[in-house]
Amino acid sequence: MTASDFPTDPKIDALVARFPRLFKGRHPRVWSDLPQGWIELTDRLFADLDAMLDDDAARRFEVIQIKEKYAALRVYWQLGKEQTLVMDLHGPGSVQRVDTGPAAPTALFDRIKDRVKQAGEQADSTCQRCGNGGGAANASGWIVTLCASCRSQADLPDGP
Repeated sequence: MTASDFPTDPKIDALVARFPRLFKGRHPRVWSDLPQGWIELTDRLFADLDAMLDDDAARRFEVIQIKEKYAALRVYWQLGKEQTLVMDLHGPGSVQRVDTGPAAPTALFDRIKDRVKQAGEQADSTCQRCGNGGGAANASGWIVTLCASCRSQADLPDGP
């Protein structure tokens, strides 16, 4: 299955329209979804990435997927043949993310990777629903990032 086999997320479609160079004018090729509360921080991320890419680098750059996984923002991308390999190791009470890149990355690849990582760190403390400050919560086995108000509305206990 490809992304075209699924309905598109209007929030992702808005990013595609705003940053056509980064998305190649189309929805990412792997199904993507974006929580409402993370729209502003992903918009800032893509504005920063778009500004750091000259026309040649923009032709080589592509967003492959955007999603929430284990209460964390995941943005998968590539710069020409350079791309990251991301694995999530899920154990009792914890998730470890392993994120590796090419053996000899370019300086631009490292700058992009650092900015994407920064956005992920911002999402770690941003409520997925409303965009206010938040933290990890356990929603019937699903780990989510919520503020106190959204956690209360969802009737969830404090903590993951």
